[in-house]
Amino acid sequence: MLYLIAFIVSSLTAGLVGYAIAVWLQAEQVEELDHLDELEAQVEVARKVFATLGTLLARSQESVECQSQRLGALRRDLSERDGDDPADVVRILEAEIDRIIADNLKLSADLRDARRTVARQEEALSSMKEDARTDSLTRIANRREFDLRLASQHDRFEKLGEGYSILMIDIDRFKQVNDEKGHQAGDHVIAGVAQLAEFCTNPVDLVARYGGEEFAVLLPRTMLGGARLMAEKIREKVEHTSFWFQDQPLQITISLGAGQIVAEEKPEALLRRVDDALYDAKRRGRNRVRVAEPGERTVEVRIREIADGSDAAAATPERD
Repeated sequence: MLYLIAFIVSSLTAGLVGYAIAVWLQAEQVEELDHLDELEAQVEVARKVFATLGTLLARSQESVECQSQRLGALRRDLSERDGDDPADVVRILEAEIDRIIADNLKLSADLRDARRTVARQEEALSSMKEDARTDSLTRIANRREFDLRLASQHDRFEKLGEGYSILMIDIDRFKQVNDEKGHQAGDHVIAGVAQLAEFCTNPVDLVARYGGEEFAVLLPRTMLGGARLMAEKIREKVEHTSFWFQDQPLQITISLGAGQIVAEEKPEALLRRVDDALYDAKRRGRNRVRVAEPGERTVEVRIREIADGSDAAAATPERD
């Protein structure tokens, strides 16, 4: 009988410890800190999660050790009571079981509290992770997220031959909007263009705010012809949309560059080609798409330009 009761108590205790370990494993699965290690706030959240779980596991271990010691003492005490009234033995067992159940109930309450804490920290981590990848004004991807996705896409291109294209978008005469209507109007226009670009693209595509009034669009598995069509679709959508601000319509146009990755080309070189095409669209009158044809400006030419000090990008006037 004594060993049966000890087995039941031990099983209950092991179950609670197992639950604590399960909570800890859940936090391990939740904790996705890829590319977020430089964000001090997120590191602090993760530290709090594991501090909570560490304390909880320590309490669980202490409870198990304490109950094991008490059960050992109980066995020794009962072994010395062979001639005692069985009713006294039962009362001793009941009292000890009641104490163990009370301890386990307290531990169970602590585990529930810890689970709620982990859930809150999970939500905080998820929110911070989203913020780290999202532009605060437009709520689309930021440049950091674009760079990460571009690197991943290029890795698939090199390993699997999965081609892709890129668009660069710049709002025409944006400085004039800011100067005449104010920065709030400018922010309204930036957010509006971002929404329209996302509306026009496919779910697998990525629209990102690249900086200021400039956007980048990653088009996986899209060839140059498809990139051109997508660029025209976005351009026309923006051209025919009125951006209402303070009961006044603002008519906006955009210029775009488009390009497809080619063999032996690095993502940085493609971005330069597409950016050059965007500037050419500006130079040709704005509100148009300029396609960066493969070979128009090779990496080797770019390297020579930089080496001899004739870097065209450095000499490019501010575009508007």
